[in-house]
Amino acid sequence: QSNVSLLELDALPPHFFMSGETKSSSMAGLSRDEVAVYADIIRRVIVEYPTQYGDGLTDLKWICDLETDSVVVYFVLWIRAGEDSRRFDLSGVPDVTDVDMDVVTGANRSCLAFNLHGCVHLTSTTLCTLSLRCSALETLDVGQIPHLTDDVLVALSKTCPNLKAIHMDRCPLISDVGVEALEACRDLREVGFGFCARVTDDALLSLASHTRLSALNVSGCLQLSDFVGLANILPASTTLTSLDISGCRRLTDHGIIAIGTRCTKLTHVNLAFCDKVTDRGIWVRCRPPPNIRTYVQTYVNVMLMLQAITHNCLDLASLNVQELHLVTDNVFSFDQQGDGRAVVSKLLLAKLRTVVLADCKLLTDTGIAYLLHRARHLQSMDVSGCYHLTNQGLEFITTDIFNGSITGEYLTVLDLSYCMSLSSDGVRFVRERCKQLVTVSLTGCVLLRDAEVIELVKACGKIANLGLGFCRELSDDVLIAISDCLWLDSLFINRCAKMTDVGVCAVASQCTGLLAVNLSSCKRVTDVAVDRLYDNCPKLAQLDVTYCPHVTRGAASRFSIHRPGMVLRTDFESQGSHEQGEGSEAAAEKLFRQHSWKQHPVAVIGTSSHEQAMVDKPLRDAALLR
Repeated sequence: QSNVSLLELDALPPHFFMSGETKSSSMAGLSRDEVAVYADIIRRVIVEYPTQYGDGLTDLKWICDLETDSVVVYFVLWIRAGEDSRRFDLSGVPDVTDVDMDVVTGANRSCLAFNLHGCVHLTSTTLCTLSLRCSALETLDVGQIPHLTDDVLVALSKTCPNLKAIHMDRCPLISDVGVEALEACRDLREVGFGFCARVTDDALLSLASHTRLSALNVSGCLQLSDFVGLANILPASTTLTSLDISGCRRLTDHGIIAIGTRCTKLTHVNLAFCDKVTDRGIWVRCRPPPNIRTYVQTYVNVMLMLQAITHNCLDLASLNVQELHLVTDNVFSFDQQGDGRAVVSKLLLAKLRTVVLADCKLLTDTGIAYLLHRARHLQSMDVSGCYHLTNQGLEFITTDIFNGSITGEYLTVLDLSYCMSLSSDGVRFVRERCKQLVTVSLTGCVLLRDAEVIELVKACGKIANLGLGFCRELSDDVLIAISDCLWLDSLFINRCAKMTDVGVCAVASQCTGLLAVNLSSCKRVTDVAVDRLYDNCPKLAQLDVTYCPHVTRGAASRFSIHRPGMVLRTDFESQGSHEQGEGSEAAAEKLFRQHSWKQHPVAVIGTSSHEQAMVDKPLRDAALLR
């Protein structure tokens, strides 16, 4: 029997009851038992003191009616954090149920926004009830709830006239019927129907009728093709600033040219995987050209497609052209003959902050030089898989090719993965000029040696996410330098055969805030390193120990038993919450990298969350598009 009163118990900080990260918007990584204990205390406090939380006046007895412990804890943490009581983000509590939502919407009818992304236990009926009760709703995100139907959109169109933003990505049952019903919501500004396979051109054209539309995401909608019609319907004074049509394989050069010409206010454009070629291009494929120059010239329309964006959208801040294999160096140069406008020559790419050029196979050092000459304030750059990039390209990232001035000093994210021509000599340029780097990926740069990587670690003390996978010549000396100089959130050393328990334990002892670690195929790593990670890194949410022959089931099982929300990849049979390794090691490495860096908000510092989403989402979706 305790002598501590309820109020004294409630006054203790949340981490007294729960180990791990107790953010107001997420219950991820917390023990179920600890959450249950804390939820019980909260219920007892509210029964006796209904106005204990929040402003001290509002009765919160409705929280006691919630059936899910994590939802109870979420709401109290949310209120204590001083968040807006009319805008709830439940995406970090995916186990919220229909009963919970019935209680929440019944007690909070003035809500303006709900983020229910990934809350897979919710049904269409519950969301229809939500729209009926919260008629002032402005923003709703119900993405990745695959069983939702058009009924949700129809209900929203009838009861929520002030709806401004709707996001339903990866809801495969959504069709034109639901999208067209949204025409009743005349104030709609943000729309997201990514990977909704039933959405066709009819829905696309209906979306164009929204005169205030500012953000449109129809990525992965494979039936869409009439982007010329979309551009023609949009008003001349269109406010569209963000466009994500990545993975729309039917998109042609004519569609992009029409959009670029019409939508000149675009600031965020995602064209990843839009590699549709013209009839002329297909004809040339049947007759291999004598040299690469002839081959590239046959795709002049593809160049015009991208230049329509770069030459007309002078406020462009984010551009993603991942896996557009026909992109060449000319994309980033001014078209003097075809355009000739002095203002375009001056402002071309001047506001660009984020660019993804991953797997653009024809891009060379010259293209990088042209890009950095114009985008002098670039903050995030992904050139992974550009195998023509050499050490000279890294020099051009940090030195203007035309006047020798310093460039690249604003870079916080630099992905050089699988640029296998890069060596330690090239890393020197990055080390000397790019002092603001937070995320660096050198995965697959097999020519790197210890000395230069250690110097990079010492010179760039802000690095929080580091990828060194497949750098087979690196040893424990690099990890020891990391432990001395950096505070890491994520570390990837898969296939680094020379690294042992000594280096991993050093990192685990000093970087105790680690969120993600990949040790896949580190043959010399044993249970000692895994145990050290468990003991010292309570926030670790993702760990890959596949193909580590000296890591046993017993060591890995500590994570799966005591951290049920963790993503754990091993070679063992699937049990609990850990995942069994499958497929090729390269595919596994890519999946793990996407699943960690691209989902943590710490992965990119210096860019907005919206810019980061524009850059990262196609990387997460690549496997589904192929």
